[in-house]
Amino acid sequence: MARPVYIVRHGNTFDKGDTVTRVGARTDLP
Repeated sequence: MARPVYIVRHGNTFDKGDTVTRVGARTDLP
């Protein structure tokens, strides 16, 4: 569930690159 969450959150920045996805995943995990 965490995967789709970060995608939606960083959907706008997702087009920037793979780094964004990694950052979002880390923010979701406390």
